[in-house]
Amino acid sequence: RQSYALLVKKYEKPVFNIIYRLTGDFEIADDITQETFLKAYRSLRQVRAEFKFSNWLFKIATNLCRDQFKKKEPAAISLNESIGVAGSVIPFDDSNNSLDPEEKLALKEEQKQVLDAIRSLPFVYRKIIVLRYTQDLTYKEITDILKIPMGRVKVQLHRAHKILRNELTNIL
Repeated sequence: RQSYALLVKKYEKPVFNIIYRLTGDFEIADDITQETFLKAYRSLRQVRAEFKFSNWLFKIATNLCRDQFKKKEPAAISLNESIGVAGSVIPFDDSNNSLDPEEKLALKEEQKQVLDAIRSLPFVYRKIIVLRYTQDLTYKEITDILKIPMGRVKVQLHRAHKILRNELTNIL
């Protein structure tokens, strides 16, 4: 139990971040994070040695998110949500002190547009974007987590990029 508590401590934030970025809802993400660790605890004996523990855990989390999306549509995104807190999908660095307040405001608006565009993606594309760019996972790791062929990962990532490019033409 003590070693499991250490695993929870180590992976709680990354798992929560993936789930939050997929659901867009803090409370749902918190619930699914707890459910992920409970399911992982009950299934620890099923972890195969050749499979990275983190990838196995991320797979549980993404599957639970998928199940959540089957139950209901994702929560609406708050217009008051600030970028750069727990909700940022892509880590934006606004600590550049060389920007004046007007430039910082414009940057924040662009960041919000990117976040909204990612959250509007169909779940099948959003999960690929989140795993690839927020967790810096390789195609192989994404393939292992989602149990889909690498070619499909690449195609879905390409389609997600195309949708995002169309959505974000005004800031690209």
